Amino acid sequence: MSAVDETIEWCKKERWALRKRLDDLEAGRETVHLQRGLNSPVIDNTAETIKDVKGRLAEVEGILERQKDTAAA
Repeated sequence: MSAVDETIEWCKKERWALRKRLDDLEAGRETVHLQRGLNSPVIDNTAETIKDVKGRLAEVEGILERQKDTAAA
């Protein structure tokens, strides 16, 4: 398997994992809490995490889309 094929396979696995995490976050099955210091309050960081996961998912999907366009050409 070439390095390109390995990268595409990794992207597909990562896309699946990110979609699952996004589904879990949006459904409330997973939450993210953050504490910035020992005496700091614990805050719910789920909304920020959802934005981050969506961005990462868009990046992976963009890579896969570009690869599909290249393979079709």
